[in-house]
Amino acid sequence: MSQRINMAPLSARRPIGFAFPGRFAWGGIDLWIQGVALLLTGLLVGRMARKLPVVPLTTGDSYAYQYLFNYRPPFYGWLVNAWQAVAGSVDYLPLAQLALVGIGVFVFAVELGRMLRSPLVPLLGVPVLLMHPGIHDAPSWMMTEAPFMALVLAGLAMQCRFVRRGGLDALLLAAACFTLATLTRSTGMAFLPLPLLAALCDRRVTLRLGALRAAASAGIAVVCVLIGMTWTWSRGGPFEIGSWAGISVLGKSLVLARPGELPLLPEPLATQVAEAADVSRQLTAEQPDLAARLRAQIQASSDVRYAVFWPAAETEWPAWAAADGRERDRLAKAISAPLIAAHRGEYLQMVANDWISLIIHPHYWPAAFTSTPAEPHRFAACAATETCWGIDRYDFPLFGLVPLFIVSVLGTLAALLLIPLAALPVLRRRGSPMLVLMWGGAMVVHGTLLATAAAEAGHMRYTVAPHAIDMMLLFWLAALVVRGRSGRGDLA
Repeated sequence: MSQRINMAPLSARRPIGFAFPGRFAWGGIDLWIQGVALLLTGLLVGRMARKLPVVPLTTGDSYAYQYLFNYRPPFYGWLVNAWQAVAGSVDYLPLAQLALVGIGVFVFAVELGRMLRSPLVPLLGVPVLLMHPGIHDAPSWMMTEAPFMALVLAGLAMQCRFVRRGGLDALLLAAACFTLATLTRSTGMAFLPLPLLAALCDRRVTLRLGALRAAASAGIAVVCVLIGMTWTWSRGGPFEIGSWAGISVLGKSLVLARPGELPLLPEPLATQVAEAADVSRQLTAEQPDLAARLRAQIQASSDVRYAVFWPAAETEWPAWAAADGRERDRLAKAISAPLIAAHRGEYLQMVANDWISLIIHPHYWPAAFTSTPAEPHRFAACAATETCWGIDRYDFPLFGLVPLFIVSVLGTLAALLLIPLAALPVLRRRGSPMLVLMWGGAMVVHGTLLATAAAEAGHMRYTVAPHAIDMMLLFWLAALVVRGRSGRGDLA
C-alpha cells in the first residue's frame, strides 16, 4: 500500500457529479445516498413481492438446474438445492431470489451514487433497474437471471468502490462476484477482465503493484472456476464449467437449412426440417414492419429447433435419441457448422437482426408502431405447443417504456463511441480510474451483445446485465456534463 501515489483521502476529494452545494458535508450526502437507495429499493421490492408466485415458474431449462445436469453451470443448481434442503421444497424460492436482487440493486445504487457523489443516482437508478422487464420478472422463474443479476450488480458495486478507494479488497470481491456469476451463467465470463483491467490501468499506483493486484484478482477467479469445474468432473462429467452453446446456435443454423444440406440427419427428418426452415424464412419476410420481422426471427428459432427438429429427432434419429446432453451439444455443433459456412451472409444478417433486437426490444414496441400476426398458428411452435414467446408483443406502461429505450439505445451508442475514443488513454494508464471502469463496461456491453446475438435469439432476458452497465455509462456522462458546466474539473 505504500506504493500508492496521488491517493487523496476521501474527505479531501470534492463531489463530482450532480453534487449538492459545498456547504453540505460528504457525510450528509452519503446519508442521503444510502437513505434514498434503501427507501426506493424497499418500496419497489416490496411491491414486487406482493405479485410473486409461491412456487417458481419453470421451463425445460429449470429442471437441468434443479437436477444438476452437467451441461449447465453449477452455481444456480447449488442455490436451488440448498433452498430445497432448508425449506423442504422450492416453495418461496421466488421470494428468496427477489431478496438477492434487492440486495444487489441496493449495494450497486449506493456505490454508484457514492462514486458520482449524488443522491440522484439511486433516486433514478433503482427504478430504472427494477423496471427492466427481464429483471422485474426474473425472481418468479426457476431460472438463472435473478442470482446472476444480483452477483453482477454486487461486482459492479465493488468496481465503483475501487474507483473511490483504490483498495485491493474491492477488486478481490469484484472478481469473486463475477466468477460466481460465470458459474451461474457462462456469459458472466465477459465481466472477469474488469478487475484485471482496473488494476493494470490504475494510474494511482505503479505498474508493478497494479500487476500484482491483477494477478491476485485472477487467482481468485481461477480458484472459483476450478472449484466449479472440479465439482462437475467429480460427478462423472467433463472438466468444464458447463454450457449448451451448440444447442443455442442450432436455433439459428437450422433456419438456414435447405433440402440436401442436412447430411447428418436421416430421412425423412432432414426434409422435414428443411421444409420447416423454408416456412419460417417466409413467415419472417412477410411481416410488415421491422419490429414484427425481428420478433418473427426470434420465433423461427423456436419453431424449427423445438417444434419440428427436437420431437422428430427423438424418434427418428437413433444417435440423437441415445445421446446425453453433452453428446447432443456436440451433434448440434456438427449440424450447425456446415450450414453457417454455406450461408455466411444470411447468418450474419440474422446475427445483426438479433443484435438490434437486444437494443430496441421489439416485444415492447407500442401497438401503434408494430403489428402482430393475424394467424399465429402458422408458426410451428404456436401451433404445436402454444409457445409464441418470439412473436408475442407486450403492452408496457409509458413510464417504463421511456427509460427502457433511453438506457438501452443511448447506452449502446455511448459504449460504441467510448470504446475507440478512450482506448488509448486507458491502455497507456493515463485515464482516471473512473474512465477505466466506464471503458471496460463499454467493452463488456458491446462484447456481450455481439456474443449473445451470434448464438442466441435476441430476447429481452439476455439484456439484464448490459442494462446495468448502460445505465452506469449514461449517469457518468450526465455527471461529466454537469461538472463541465460548473467548471469543477474533469472526470475522464
